[in-house]
Amino acid sequence: MKKKKKSPLDSLISPELITQFISESLELLDSIEKQFLEIEQGKSNHSELIESVFRAIHSLKGNAGFMEYQDIVDVCHKAETFLDQLRSDKKQIRKEQISLFLELIDVLRICMELLRNGHSPIITGKLDLLNRLESGFNVDSEISNTLSTDTQNSERSDDLKRSADYREYIRVDLRKIDRIMDLVGEIVISESMISQDPDLQEIASPTIEKSLRNHRKNIDELQELATSMRMVPLTGLFSKLQRLVRDISGRMNKQIDFQLSGGDHEVDRTVIEHISDPLIHLIRNAVDHGIEDSALRRKREKSLLGQISLSARRVGGEIWIELSDDGNGLDRDKILAQARKQKLEPENAKNLPDEAIWRLIFTPGFSTASTITDISGRGVGLDVVSKNIERLRGRIDIESQNGRGSTFTLKIPLTTAIIDGMLIRVHESIYAIPTQDIKQSVHVIDSEMVDLVGGQEIINLRGTLIPILRLERLHKLDGNGSDHSKQIAVIVENFGKEVGFLVHELIGQQQLVIKPMSSYIEKIDGVSGFSVLGNGDICLILDLGTMAKLVETTIRQLEQFPVEGSI
Repeated sequence: MKKKKKSPLDSLISPELITQFISESLELLDSIEKQFLEIEQGKSNHSELIESVFRAIHSLKGNAGFMEYQDIVDVCHKAETFLDQLRSDKKQIRKEQISLFLELIDVLRICMELLRNGHSPIITGKLDLLNRLESGFNVDSEISNTLSTDTQNSERSDDLKRSADYREYIRVDLRKIDRIMDLVGEIVISESMISQDPDLQEIASPTIEKSLRNHRKNIDELQELATSMRMVPLTGLFSKLQRLVRDISGRMNKQIDFQLSGGDHEVDRTVIEHISDPLIHLIRNAVDHGIEDSALRRKREKSLLGQISLSARRVGGEIWIELSDDGNGLDRDKILAQARKQKLEPENAKNLPDEAIWRLIFTPGFSTASTITDISGRGVGLDVVSKNIERLRGRIDIESQNGRGSTFTLKIPLTTAIIDGMLIRVHESIYAIPTQDIKQSVHVIDSEMVDLVGGQEIINLRGTLIPILRLERLHKLDGNGSDHSKQIAVIVENFGKEVGFLVHELIGQQQLVIKPMSSYIEKIDGVSGFSVLGNGDICLILDLGTMAKLVETTIRQLEQFPVEGSI
């Protein structure tokens, strides 16, 4: 069997990293297959599915590039080109083309099996496969025959693989840990109900009181342990990114000093999974578009050694991950020109602050790159960055100077399983808003509300017009007996967008264990999950990203019209 050429960096590829690559790749392939079948059956929006498949192929290619599996990179790049043409021309994919992609998925799955058995994922008929992907028509030959397999070698490697499986650590399905968290939450609720039981409180027993205190102490320790089981250090991800910078800078003939710090900080495993792609995309852009070539750096009187730094630090209940470079920086005029070309330019753009302009780069398909490479420039990536961070209830801050460099700061909760929330009451329903997203709360009355076109309500808060959402209307809550004359507006900020919620009462802050909504429960707009309070009441947790999208058009209009006055 043909062996992969030895690389001086092979020592950085650990068995654990290969296992992680296989696991992530198989998940991506499963997703791609499912979406192609949905396209064929006409079940979902065609353009959205093509966009989703494009992102999955892009992620698979990036991961394979990091691992130096060039055959996988090549076929994924060709598939990307074909999909890019489909989405650009808004053409419908044909059945024979779907069949071709499904066969390609089978090929890549066999590659993963070869890797799992200790072999290189070599596609010996790669040229034929690339030609077929390029043409998109010839579907007669069997792709599966293009792979060279050696079942005897695979069988011999099984014994070696089994001997390596006995380790001090084991992989545990994250769903099992989530189940432990759920059970701990149930125990907390049960303990709270017992301690608040009126009959028990009438019994003056030091023994019972001591037992309850010990019980609570054990529960707290169990909850802390269950939470820690989900926590992993950033070191593994940072090491992967270090290799990525080295590979890309070498291919682009750029000298880059990549500095890392704070990798020993631990975050929830879900956080790692969701920030991996965003950081990969940001670093690719920093190397490709940020750091200038030697000639330009010399002209700007900069060191020929470009600087990129990635750091992490804990701030309260958040992890702040900061990526900085001393390269080109963001060009406001160039971004606006591209936005104009794609009909995305906001009104009165000249008067908008830089922060509002920078956020245009997170629009799907947005790219100012003049050249498309297999590294970046297709407009894929930065929209993934914003969406992934939103899912984590995080936010991104951008600082940039044209010609001097940029800094992207990802501010993310340490864990997605527990949040600090502000409990609010709307009529008889209880909601929670993540405390970190609340800017302020003010008392308002209906006479201070202003109707905009389409019936959207806004308030004038010290010269800024803020759209207001009424949860009672959105969720059709029964308001019998409630006082509508005076309510509280809770102002939140999500990705630079301010939205207000009208509530009847601020109950107080509380740490909440988040439970996902069950699949058999009808989706509730703007709700990301729920929590069970100590008294047994259900509390719905608001998804601020979704809520902001409900009034996105109004937000864009209001950005152009600051007014005088205040509440």
